[in-house]
Amino acid sequence: GFFTVPAWGCPAACVALAKPLRQSRPLRTGQPDNCTDVPASAFEQGTEQGDLAWYLPGMQQWIYSVPAFITTLENTIQQILPVTNYPDRIKQNLLANITESASWISRGHMYASTRDGRWELFPGVKHPQGLTGCAFWVSWEISVLLQVSLCDIGSFRSLRTACPETCQCLDGMDECPYGCSSGDA
Repeated sequence: GFFTVPAWGCPAACVALAKPLRQSRPLRTGQPDNCTDVPASAFEQGTEQGDLAWYLPGMQQWIYSVPAFITTLENTIQQILPVTNYPDRIKQNLLANITESASWISRGHMYASTRDGRWELFPGVKHPQGLTGCAFWVSWEISVLLQVSLCDIGSFRSLRTACPETCQCLDGMDECPYGCSSGDA
């Protein structure tokens, strides 16, 4: 899960477990571990591959524990909307309903929409680039909104193991699968 790092009391064995789990992926899926991102369905609850749906509640808890996150969310949305790829009418609608948009994210509905396979960044509005899966969670829009890059390591379990392509993993990088090379990332 999101908190499986020593900073949150997880023993070193917890951290070491991620790589063997990734290494066992070929046996479980019949697919080679070629340093590719898991499918978007891995973040969706109730799917055969939905083993990352558990990551989202921990991430949500951690982000909301950051001082002033919720109070700065409206301002953050106002700052990023002009530079997104949304059509002007969607930008105007989101700005006109900024409190609702921020509240929707802060109440966990964005996370729920991804677990349900809808992949909405705002109420009824998909990601401006149409992204899902790893690309959704690692996009610059999500990083700015949540004030964190989910490919970073340290205070939480990153998405590197599940999303090595999107996180641009190279051989030997912490939390990346074995076998990633400059040609695979």
